[in-house]
Amino acid sequence: TSTSTSTSTSTNRYPKIAPTTTSLNAIIHMLVITGDPLDLQQAHALVHSMLQQSQNIPKSNHNSNSDSKLPLNLKPNVVTFNLLIHGYARSGNAKAAEEILTWMHTLHEQGHIPITSRPDLSTYNVVLHAYAKAAANAYSDNTTTNTTSHHRHHHDAHIHAIHAERLFNKMESITQNSKQTHDHDHDGQWNYDLTPDKMSYTALISAHAKSGNAKRAHTIFNSMLSSLRENNCPDHVTLSALVDAYAKSRDTNAVQHCWNIIHLMENLAGIDHYHPNRTDHNNTPHSQPLQSHPQSHPLDIHVGPSTITFNSLIQA
Repeated sequence: TSTSTSTSTSTNRYPKIAPTTTSLNAIIHMLVITGDPLDLQQAHALVHSMLQQSQNIPKSNHNSNSDSKLPLNLKPNVVTFNLLIHGYARSGNAKAAEEILTWMHTLHEQGHIPITSRPDLSTYNVVLHAYAKAAANAYSDNTTTNTTSHHRHHHDAHIHAIHAERLFNKMESITQNSKQTHDHDHDGQWNYDLTPDKMSYTALISAHAKSGNAKRAHTIFNSMLSSLRENNCPDHVTLSALVDAYAKSRDTNAVQHCWNIIHLMENLAGIDHYHPNRTDHNNTPHSQPLQSHPQSHPLDIHVGPSTITFNSLIQA
C-alpha cells in the first residue's frame, strides 16, 4: 500500500516528460561523432525508430484531461537527417551519405516528413564534402608502387569527383526549376533555393583536386568568381584546395600556377608580403593569370595564403 501511494503521489506531483525530436537529435549527434561504425548503425536505427513512432502516434486531444499516455511526437527533422549524413561523411562513406539525402526526398514526396524537413543547402554540402573526403581517401591510398593498384585508386578518386559534380549540378537544377515554376513562399523567396555557396564550391574544387584534375578545379573556381555573392566568396580554404589541385596534377607548369594563385590571394586579401620572382622557377614562362577582381571589391574578401597553401606549393 505504501509503495502504491508513493507511486501515485510521484505521478501526480511531476508533469509528464517525454523525449522530443531535439533530445533524440542530441543522442544521434553523440553517436555519430564517436567514429565507431556500431554507434553509427545505432544512430541510423534510431532515426528509423523515430519515423516509425511518428507514423503510428494517435492524434492528441489537447482538451482532454485524462491520464492517458501522451503521444510521442518524434518526427525527425532536417537536423536529424543532417546529423546522420554527417556521420557517414566522417566515415568516408559518401554513397551512404547520398542515400540518406535521397531517402529524405522520398519521405517528403510521400508525405512522411514536412516541407521543412526536406534536404536543404547544408544537407547537400555535407554530402559534397563526403565525396571530397572519399576522393582524398582514395588519393591517400594511391601511394603504392603497384601500377594496377595505383590506377585503381586514381580512378576511384576521379569517380568520387564526378559524383560530387553531379550533385552540385543537381543543386543548381532544383533551384532553377523552383524559379521557373514560380515556387516561392509567402515572403517572396524561392521556396527551394539550393544555390551553391562557398562550402559547395570549395568541396567540389577539393574533390577534383584529390583526383588530380587541376584544370576542372580551376574552371569551377573561375565560375565561382564570376558569380560572387555574400555567401560564396572564396577564402583561404578554397584557394588552398586549388593550389592542392595543381600540386597533385601532372601539369608541367604546376609550380607557376600555384604562385599565381597565391598572388591572387594576396591581392584579394590586401597582402603585400610574398612576391617571388615569377621568371626564376626553372625559367618557366609566365602562365595565364587567374581571373581576378579589384582589391576594393565590395564583398571585402579576406583570403590570405595559409600554412596549408604553402605546404601544397612545396609538394608541387
